[in-house]
Amino acid sequence: MSNKIVLVDIDNTISDSSWRQALIAEENWDSFHAASTFDKPINSVVGLVNVLSKHYTVIAHTGRTEKFRKITMEWLCNHRVEFNQLWMRPNHDYRPAHEIKLEQAIEAYGQNLSDHVSFIIDDDERVIEAYSAMGVPCLQVWAK
Repeated sequence: MSNKIVLVDIDNTISDSSWRQALIAEENWDSFHAASTFDKPINSVVGLVNVLSKHYTVIAHTGRTEKFRKITMEWLCNHRVEFNQLWMRPNHDYRPAHEIKLEQAIEAYGQNLSDHVSFIIDDDERVIEAYSAMGVPCLQVWAK
């Protein structure tokens, strides 16, 4: 299998979730994710993803829980984000995003991630570090 896959984060990567960061400080994750429906897109990154979708399988890979799949899919479609799959955090799994995301990718593609995943796009430094350690190139988004 060739490495024609790009994993793309959502919050603070293709959507501007900066306005709801106070909810994280309160550890109110359900409210944080529910409010995502009002996020504005980060148009430059959405544009990049849409160009990449012509050449790669784009997997939107988020730390949001499965119970927010419907509003996440609606947001992606409403903002015309071109993607092939949506991977989400299992409900009631509260481990850090970098652990869950890496585990999901390894389950899908095995330990040799760089043989399958061309690169990732994410804002979370810990996610970047985890994938870099596996030999996967990373693009880190710094939104606001």
